[in-house]
Amino acid sequence: MLKVKISRTLASGFGSGFAPVISGTFGTAAALIPWAILRYYYPQPSLLIDLLVIALVIIVGIAATEICLKHPIVAGNKRSNVEDPGYIVIDEWAGIFITLLMVPAKPLLYPFLGFVLFRLFDIIKPGPVRAAEKLPGGLGVMMDDVLAGIFAAVVLCAIRFFA
Repeated sequence: MLKVKISRTLASGFGSGFAPVISGTFGTAAALIPWAILRYYYPQPSLLIDLLVIALVIIVGIAATEICLKHPIVAGNKRSNVEDPGYIVIDEWAGIFITLLMVPAKPLLYPFLGFVLFRLFDIIKPGPVRAAEKLPGGLGVMMDDVLAGIFAAVVLCAIRFFA
């Protein structure tokens, strides 16, 4: 059961997914803490480090989500016997990390815009993002947010380029 507890901790974004409302937004906001710490130690973004972090979050996210899906829980209003339980927010962590790939911490405008763009794409789920949800298990839970993060990153890059 230790594996299940660790998986729930990771999948829930260290508990941020258990917020009583808008758990995806809380999970995304919680992901900004490790992102900011990374930017503190590496103020000039490093593509290699960013990609390694993103790959690690995606791999751990798929594995942790698979375990959580096999061991459903009920936590407040967070039923987990559904395809994408509300408390699982590690997918939001991957999505916001992708959105903020190579974005410096300052000025704060860009991380803020990235947050808003990612949440927008994650909520409205344009074509391929919605289609990715249909992938099986942990892969489907993770991939829609990965694609939402890619969409948001492209828009954020265009804004940074033209601003």
